[in-house]
Amino acid sequence: MIYINSKKFITKSKSIMAFGLIALLTGCGGGSSNSSNNQTYSIGGSLTGLISGQAVMLKNNTSGVIILRNDGAFTFSTQVPFDGSYNVTVATQPNNEICTVTNGSGAGVTADINNIVVKCSEDSYTIGGTVSGLTSGQQVTLINNGDIKDPVIQKADGSFTFTTPVAFDSSYNVTISTQPTNEVCTVTNGFGINVTTNISNVTVTCYSYNLLYSFAGDDGANPYASLIQGSDGNFYGTTVNGGANVSGTAFYITPTGTEKIFYSFGDSADDGANPKAGLIQGSDGNFYGTTVNGGENSRGTVFKITPTSTETVLHSFAGADDDGANPQAGLIQGHDGNFYGTTEIGGVNTNNGTVFKTTESEIETTVLYSFAGADDDGAYPYVSLIQGHDGNFYGTTANGGANNKGTVFKITESGIETVLHSFAGAYDDGANPQGALIQDSNGGFFYGTTAGGGAYNKGTVFKIMVSDASITEIILYSFGRSGDGAYPHAGLIQESSGTFYGTTVNGGTHNNGTVFKITQ
Repeated sequence: MIYINSKKFITKSKSIMAFGLIALLTGCGGGSSNSSNNQTYSIGGSLTGLISGQAVMLKNNTSGVIILRNDGAFTFSTQVPFDGSYNVTVATQPNNEICTVTNGSGAGVTADINNIVVKCSEDSYTIGGTVSGLTSGQQVTLINNGDIKDPVIQKADGSFTFTTPVAFDSSYNVTISTQPTNEVCTVTNGFGINVTTNISNVTVTCYSYNLLYSFAGDDGANPYASLIQGSDGNFYGTTVNGGANVSGTAFYITPTGTEKIFYSFGDSADDGANPKAGLIQGSDGNFYGTTVNGGENSRGTVFKITPTSTETVLHSFAGADDDGANPQAGLIQGHDGNFYGTTEIGGVNTNNGTVFKTTESEIETTVLYSFAGADDDGAYPYVSLIQGHDGNFYGTTANGGANNKGTVFKITESGIETVLHSFAGAYDDGANPQGALIQDSNGGFFYGTTAGGGAYNKGTVFKIMVSDASITEIILYSFGRSGDGAYPHAGLIQESSGTFYGTTVNGGTHNNGTVFKITQ
């Protein structure tokens, strides 16, 4: 017989049941960890386009950092936990490049991430601006840096942007590839170097024009000089050749395009021939000018033509020691009523040119000054004089001076000459001016061009200040950059805003010359 203590059995059974319940609860997770909760995952991807020698710094979230110096796969050393997130960004860009991140962020991570793409490319900037003045139905074609494969064909006023950007620190040069019909468009702010931002200030301004008249030969041929508007409203000018005697003409043309021969040169043995300069209308209403050839000595003339087409030779140049010869430039009328001009050659100093005065009353022509052409004087003046606000006359010579590269000079009404500047033709100075000077509206500076010299040896725009205390010459611009104009032979004009305009013989998109403007 087995004896059972029922009281002790019951107590022991309860203890076993309690222990079993605790064990069951513990087995259901009440203090143990699932292995997936401790899992971490790598974050990475690939890099392309990084320039050799450059580096890009990437950041993941707020703490993980990696510096990459070569294209290829990358992985952050710091991993993210199970169900965590990542946010990969560029902390530091490489020099001269922009790197972008694709697939760079995500949440609820449960696996390694290896599809982040970092792509680097050279930093680039857009080039654009605005077009104004374009006539309805017309179009203008623009190109940048001579790239005919990426033109902008603008058919209306408004903004434009070239499709192809330019690289960091590079240059741009916006030019006209094709002009609209019966319009001329010019570019302002079209050139720049060391680009580090988008360019949007290129200005293209279009102006309408109409062909008024084409010379046929018997009515004149080969006009060299500009027109003047006469007191009757018509426009007067000269042609070097053509006319009844094939020796050039003086003509006028109405604002509507009707042309008439005013005078044909070479009418007699002692008449002038081949006027290269334009006319001026004197205070007496008559027209005055010069011819390169003809006259009693075949060395050129000074002439007068009345409004009724009667011509008078006021002076025939002799080309002797005491006279000039072959004037290339026209006349100006001084404050005293006399006419002043230059001859390219002649004079007492071995044909280095002169400054002369002709009286309005046809009494005489006087040589005021003969250029010496030595180290301390100019030689061969090609262009007209101007009379400054101080009453003195100012001009340029193409040669002579301290460096034989031409001069700027001043001469008084009584014939006292002073060389104000001798061009050096070096990197920082012009050479061989062939255009007339202009004095700015404030009277502080004289402005002009040189056909050579400057940074690229293709000419300059300069200004010169003349005072009792000093003479200062400053080069405002050197021609010759890619697509730029080259070799300006003419002078400048100034508009009311103070901006100067001029032309170059060569250069530009087609190397056929340019029209430019330049500020003070």
